[in-house]
Amino acid sequence: MSRIIYSKFSNERCRRFAIRTDIVEGEKERFVVKRAVYPEGEAHVKQLPQWNEKLSACYARIPFQVNACQLSGDGVRLQYVEGETLEEHLDALLEAGQTEEAIRQLKAYLHQIESVYSDEAFFMTEEFKELFGEPELPEGLRCGAVTNIDLVCENLVLTDPPTVLDYEWTFDFPIPCRYVLYRVIHYYTETHTVRKALDSQALFAAFGMTEEERGLYGEMEKRFQQSLTKGHVPMRELYADMCPGIMEMRLIHEEKLQVYFSFGEGCTEENSVRIPIRNSELETEIPLPKGCLDVRIDPGNKPCIAHFARLAFDGKDACLSGVETKDGRMENGWFYIVGGDPAILGIPVPEGAELLNVKLTLYHMPLEAIQQIKPGISAEQQPVTGEIPGEEAGEAPACAGTEAEAPEQAGEAPGHPEENQPETCQREERTEAQAPEEIEKETTDMEKKEEKQRDKKKTEEFQVVLDTCEYREEENGLCVLRGWMYTADQAPTLQVRADYEEIEGSMTRYARPDVLKALPKLPFPDSNAGFEIRIPNLRAVFQNAKTLRVRICCGEENFPLIQKSLEQVKAEYVQDSVRYFMECVERRLDKVYIQGWCISTMGELSMQLLDEDGTLQEEAHWGSMRRPDLPEVFGVEPEKCHGFLVEVPRAKITAKELTLVFDNGYVKKEERIDMRKFDRENTRVHRMAKAVLGKGNRRKSKDILFQQGIRSFLGYLWEESSSFADAYGYYEKKHRASAKELKRQSEEVFSPAPLFSVVVPLYNTPREFLKAMVDSVQKQSYGNWQLCLADGSPDDSIRAFIQENYGTDERICYRHLEENKGISGNTNAAFDMVKGDYVVFTDHDDELSLEAFYENACMIREHPDAELIYSDEDIMDQEGNRIYPHFKPDFNMDFLRCNNYICHLVVVKKSLLDKVGGLNSELDGAQDHDFLLRCAENTEQIYHIPKVLYHWRSHDGSTAGNQGSKSYAVEACRKALEQHYARVGLKATPEYSDVFIFFKTKYQVQGNPKVSVLIPNKDHKADLRTCITSLMENTTWKNLEIIVIENNSEEEETFAYYEELKKQYSNVQVVRYEGSFNYSAINNFGARYATGDYILLLNNDTEALTPDWLERMLGYCQREDVAIAGAKLLYPDKTVQHAGVAIGVGGFAGHILTGYADNYTGYMGRLLASHDVSAVTGACLLVKRDIYEQLGGLDEENFGVALNDVDFCLRARELGKLVVYVAEAKLYHYESKSRGLEITPEKQNRFRKEIRSFQQRHREILEKGDPYYNPNLTLVRGDCSLRSDYEIVRGI
Repeated sequence: MSRIIYSKFSNERCRRFAIRTDIVEGEKERFVVKRAVYPEGEAHVKQLPQWNEKLSACYARIPFQVNACQLSGDGVRLQYVEGETLEEHLDALLEAGQTEEAIRQLKAYLHQIESVYSDEAFFMTEEFKELFGEPELPEGLRCGAVTNIDLVCENLVLTDPPTVLDYEWTFDFPIPCRYVLYRVIHYYTETHTVRKALDSQALFAAFGMTEEERGLYGEMEKRFQQSLTKGHVPMRELYADMCPGIMEMRLIHEEKLQVYFSFGEGCTEENSVRIPIRNSELETEIPLPKGCLDVRIDPGNKPCIAHFARLAFDGKDACLSGVETKDGRMENGWFYIVGGDPAILGIPVPEGAELLNVKLTLYHMPLEAIQQIKPGISAEQQPVTGEIPGEEAGEAPACAGTEAEAPEQAGEAPGHPEENQPETCQREERTEAQAPEEIEKETTDMEKKEEKQRDKKKTEEFQVVLDTCEYREEENGLCVLRGWMYTADQAPTLQVRADYEEIEGSMTRYARPDVLKALPKLPFPDSNAGFEIRIPNLRAVFQNAKTLRVRICCGEENFPLIQKSLEQVKAEYVQDSVRYFMECVERRLDKVYIQGWCISTMGELSMQLLDEDGTLQEEAHWGSMRRPDLPEVFGVEPEKCHGFLVEVPRAKITAKELTLVFDNGYVKKEERIDMRKFDRENTRVHRMAKAVLGKGNRRKSKDILFQQGIRSFLGYLWEESSSFADAYGYYEKKHRASAKELKRQSEEVFSPAPLFSVVVPLYNTPREFLKAMVDSVQKQSYGNWQLCLADGSPDDSIRAFIQENYGTDERICYRHLEENKGISGNTNAAFDMVKGDYVVFTDHDDELSLEAFYENACMIREHPDAELIYSDEDIMDQEGNRIYPHFKPDFNMDFLRCNNYICHLVVVKKSLLDKVGGLNSELDGAQDHDFLLRCAENTEQIYHIPKVLYHWRSHDGSTAGNQGSKSYAVEACRKALEQHYARVGLKATPEYSDVFIFFKTKYQVQGNPKVSVLIPNKDHKADLRTCITSLMENTTWKNLEIIVIENNSEEEETFAYYEELKKQYSNVQVVRYEGSFNYSAINNFGARYATGDYILLLNNDTEALTPDWLERMLGYCQREDVAIAGAKLLYPDKTVQHAGVAIGVGGFAGHILTGYADNYTGYMGRLLASHDVSAVTGACLLVKRDIYEQLGGLDEENFGVALNDVDFCLRARELGKLVVYVAEAKLYHYESKSRGLEITPEKQNRFRKEIRSFQQRHREILEKGDPYYNPNLTLVRGDCSLRSDYEIVRGI
């Protein structure tokens, strides 16, 4: 016996969304039942199981779990979930005064949401406009394929993993991710007095959300709440008009519509199409074959009520006069069909018609209706009472009751809709209700049996889900569809038709581990659940057809993916041909500065800046920059990617609005800039008040003021109120030597005083650039230098320029060469002029910092053995503005083998130059890279000055601004690396990465070493199976032994799988560790059983992505100078989880560049290039066995759970060995992104203790800084952004 203990009616909503929620006390457990109050709402309720599946797949990458849901009778049944909500947890932190911790955890939650709802570009659909209106949203917004907008904090229960409680408000059309973030912040910060401690403005600002953008989302929210009511008046005001006896109708959830085409000789199966009706509704366009005279429509195979909201040919209503229904009747677009084979016969096709337009809703036929229409006919399935709708349908049901005070678990309208409801829409009084007969019936044996059968059918049925559709210009117009499918043991085939003609299309399958993890009940035959469909030659198809249809066919089942008119496809294709993004619009000194990028895949792109009257802004200065990041991200040719910057003197702009126009002749897109808003937001006072004095920064401001004094506080205010793009300009000015400091340097006496000879090859150098370069040398604060200019220009006109401007300075030497010998030959000619102790390399169009020689002289004084010195550098534009810094690590040999990260400024001891020889002209394009490799082979005395001493000018002719202009450099670099490996005796192959000018290295593994893989495990059979299958079947390196370390599993299926493993694989053994969880002790225990040459620590929730990942790691790890190799780990959404660890981040150690896409190169290529690091994660760590034993394994006593891997790596570094991050070794890591939500006091105390131990043991590197990071980069985050002088890193 079950009884309802609480009942709640959301009758403040319109009929489509009005629902009843019951909490039911069953015989064994509580559960929740949701039902529609009106027939119009059944589709809304019965979509919940569908949303459950889609959201489960979506949230697998975080992971969150979604409250279990299944169809039950005329509604859905959900699990009753108990526990503390995130809202309650954050409130408790605030009440305890832990405001910063509450903010951190709320931000962690918001970042999780952002990670799952940012896969696709947002665009506005008709469904979106219906619910949210047509707000003028910013360009470049991202969204997910399916979005639950109601992820407010009260809807997340902190189970393990966290449970999304209510997902009624889920939609499968694009909705901006930032709107979801807005709702979370708004509904949490504005609805309780305890939350006044939070600064909602600072939270919005942390996610880049301007006041204007928030206003747009507020309007969207208001429109959405209005859409829920549709002017509906609450039930109490309609009570007097209610009448008894109104019956309820149920929607038919799944069916097939079959349309027969008749040519005057009757209907046949050959001349028909079948289209699935999902969630009771269907809206489609069906192409008509030529010569078709009439059509027959069969809406299923059981008695039904079919409501055709639209039945038309080419958009004109069909003529239904004389149309027959088999065993039924028709009234005003409603067909009541009582026979077992429903059919609507003889619908005439107008002459020349090409499309049949159908919009259909399908209902069960109630028994009473059957008897009214044709007495004596019985329905095939259990009848339900219902209302037969006609023109007057729409009254409220008499059975609607009142609400009972329900626990929060029962669900509610999204967020807090009562705040935005009209005044008449108030809540009803809540009272208890008794259980009706239908609830009792749910617990009968028959109902349980039926539910089990439905679950089984659901497991066995086919599923095809389309995730993305994009268009490209390649292959004469290409459509790319991506998604996933489950087809059991059936082999799916692709059908692509233009009208009824087959056209070219191809389908490939690929691994989708996120889908397999989210849907464990589906017996996928392999991991290749994903599909990619490519349809080329769209331009030709546009000319010859009117409709595009794409289907997946499995046996007799057909799954439509696309069924669109080609006019719509063409419009989407053309619309996608221009994409742009505004990276910044801000004031720099007296100018308006606009920077961004645009991709145009069709025609010639033009960009214009217009005022509000359409007049061209003649004063605008346009600049361009190469964007090598865009081709890989968007899959287009480099020449179609345009980086742009526009500068306009603010005083020259009189308009109230500017419009930036992107036009390629096919489509025009515009970005409007409100100048009044621009002026308001670009005042320092505004930025200071908004970014510094908000509640979120008050503690930091107070700390700086009291700890560092008023001078530092004022500097902090100035720095923090600088615009984003000006941040580096401000940083550079602050850290460059002042005039006073330069004077002091010039007076300092060095003994000995090294002579620096600057070598510069010249060739047709623009005079303004040449003068800037020479001036930067002549004005050096350290005066003992020589400038050697070797000119390969056709004439010696530069000689006259030098004599005119610098003739009296004997330190400047000029020689005109008889012929241009190229950059290497001209530089070598400059070497012949050298008289100094050290040689300085400089390009003819760049500049030196005025303290460059002084800093190098200081380095030599401190390290007299220095033979090669390099510094940081920045890129400047043609006008000399410093725009982007390259803050480099200390010497990093493996990084240098991937890319010439050293570049400038390079100072080499003359004796080392004589030893290695000059530049190799055969390697022009990579001559400097080759030279540095030869230097590194011949000296270990390499030092790095972490200061910007060199300014690399970016313009159309330079490699800084136009790297593609020297494409020959790629082959030159390949040869340089091949020669380097040959000289040092390493068997390695350089492989071009397709990113200029980065290389990968594949080392040949020597011999056949055995790898012992240690996998700690507690339950999680599915994860372990995926991991081991990946090792045994998807990994090319086969000499493995796998040691599964069992630790306190509780599930019987886990131990059954262990037995299965031992039978299936002879190289797998399971050993049992009896103690409590201690990651270090568990691995050390497993290592006792290892017999391999190498030990691989591997988490059980990993899966290989690149088959040769272990070979790549072995190649590095086998080198004598390397102790440990780590992999690149990705979340299931292919964003970075691990790419090396930087010491000092967060106060102890942290991963760098997490959350970026796999194809993102990262700061200075750190994600793309394999390089030496201080530490890697233990989730996938390969180490020589003798090193593991020499170090005594992981530290069990001090680092039982956290930081054991970082400590282990640092101890290996103390042996003089390297730790390498191997970027080509990629694995999925299904670790939760929600580590910020660790909430138990025990975990927090344990973590604090381990951090203290780490800080004590590794105090020296924490104080000096990570040599593979850079002191100019922030330690607050691991994103390689600029460090503030006023950072306060508490660490915990």
